[in-house]
Amino acid sequence: RLSAENHTPANFKWAETITPTEFQNRVDTAELIISHAGMGTIIAALTAQTPIVVLPRRASLGEHRNEHQLATVRHLGSRDGLFVASEAEDIPARISEAVSTTGAAARPDIAPFADPGLISAIRAFVTAD
Repeated sequence: RLSAENHTPANFKWAETITPTEFQNRVDTAELIISHAGMGTIIAALTAQTPIVVLPRRASLGEHRNEHQLATVRHLGSRDGLFVASEAEDIPARISEAVSTTGAAARPDIAPFADPGLISAIRAFVTAD
């Protein structure tokens, strides 16, 4: 398993940590993001309309505490601009797909507010007697 302790990328700029402002600047100016399937990064990419390739971390591989990232990609994986790699070996193909996709399908987009159906369901739950 690669980590900052045992591997330093040689072919791209990287940092072990960055500030929230630097993170947002990088998302806003990126042509493509490659990430784990964390909701913060996915939402940031969708909001910035930056295509994103994700590889979910897996508890079964000791990478996370549970399989919530697999659930995330099952739920969001069909969104425009979101390209899911099921295995690490799939990343090059998903990158090729992302850079060759054009039009609306290439650019993720997310509304600034929750889906009206979700809002309605929450409102019904909260106001139920």
